[in-house]
Amino acid sequence: MQRLFVLFALAVAAANLMAQSTGAIVGVVQDRSGAVVPGAEVTVTSELTGLKHTTAADDAGRFSFPRLPVGSYRLEAAQQGFRQFVADGIRLDSV
Repeated sequence: MQRLFVLFALAVAAANLMAQSTGAIVGVVQDRSGAVVPGAEVTVTSELTGLKHTTAADDAGRFSFPRLPVGSYRLEAAQQGFRQFVADGIRLDSV
């Protein structure tokens, strides 16, 4: 069974009107050889509230979770025939 790898970036934007901050987690799902894995199910879960957001990687393996509240997240990526990828403690902080 092959392994999934996820390259991701974090972005944070301040929302001055609401005195809250939001951020985004974006990335690409790849296998060990660097080939993209389209259709992989990617889920982020707030470690504080347990709220989950799920999306599927596009044809280029890309995924995006825009406008997430700042906080700590768990990211999981899964696709049939691959081992699940899990990253805990992904932190979105305000600037």
